[in-house]
Amino acid sequence: MRFPIKIIAYVILIIAVIGSGSILTYFIGNYYHAFNVQMDPVNAIFFTVTTLSTVGYGDMVPVTYLGKEFVIVLIIFGFGIFIGALSLISGEVMKERMDKLSGRLSGLEKKFLKNHIVLIGTDSVNLVLAENLKKINRNFIIITSDETESEKLKELNYRVFNADITSEEEMKKFLLDKASEIIIDVSNSSILLYTFLIVSSLSKEADKIIIVHSPEAEKRFVDLNLPSNCTILNPSSLVAVSIINNLKYKG
Repeated sequence: MRFPIKIIAYVILIIAVIGSGSILTYFIGNYYHAFNVQMDPVNAIFFTVTTLSTVGYGDMVPVTYLGKEFVIVLIIFGFGIFIGALSLISGEVMKERMDKLSGRLSGLEKKFLKNHIVLIGTDSVNLVLAENLKKINRNFIIITSDETESEKLKELNYRVFNADITSEEEMKKFLLDKASEIIIDVSNSSILLYTFLIVSSLSKEADKIIIVHSPEAEKRFVDLNLPSNCTILNPSSLVAVSIINNLKYKG
């Protein structure tokens, strides 16, 4: 497991605080007899940790003015650093966990994203595509703004990520420039257009297929004079043409 630099820094800080506190506790306790017990290295570490963590069992206590003054200084300066660093570590760990749950890519996952297929949106065509791509073991990911659909697909062991598909910052994280094909299947024509424009700005080379669900949406994309690596598909029209051709063949 690879730990972020921030967490490593905070761990080092905690070790430094405990280490310096333990050394001073040992020195004051062993040479000035400032505590009610003989202060060996183990007792010094135990006393420092329990004091900084506010556990304070009470079995080791300062009995001289020097010892009490030292403990006051240890608490004032060490407690804040110790608890602050622990809070920051737990915050970073929680952030990493939340990033995974919310669908952000880990560093390991990014390494395997090359010449992959990206399915944006979870309308009917992309859902069928995902099912078939999974059967033939193709490398693909699904990106959707629909959190409910995202959770359903995760339960089926799809690599699906919940993100705002109309946010350029969010979409940058999915390495669209390294994808081989990008299929956008969103029923809302305005969101579909906006998503396409973002995808086009982030990925110039990848082949793009835009799934439209109405003649009006199809016309909007046709009017854009799209580059040759962009294809517009209207499933309803394709089905209708297929049915008509079948009827003609039978007739």
